[in-house]
Amino acid sequence: AEGADELFRFHELLPGLLRPGGVYSYFNGIASHDAFLHRVYCEAARRHLHSLGLTATFEPVRVSVAPGTWEGAEAGRNWWALEHYSLPVCVRRRREEGEA
Repeated sequence: AEGADELFRFHELLPGLLRPGGVYSYFNGIASHDAFLHRVYCEAARRHLHSLGLTATFEPVRVSVAPGTWEGAEAGRNWWALEHYSLPVCVRRRREEGEA
């Protein structure tokens, strides 16, 4: 996905793609340079996924980047600047867990 809007549109397809109990994850790189905005995005994604019948948790994964890792990257951009990556773990809820 290019951004949150495209990702959220894809998420709307998940109820038809996952059976109850099915697990889904995705690259969670939006706002990768601002810890506050990244947390806000994670909460927005969690709420959106919940409205679609999925539970979403974000597991913190420590990221250690060696100096020079991003050298030569497109436009000199480092693609991850935060200390932790929030790994999304999304599970389609079962009816008995409140699914409509």
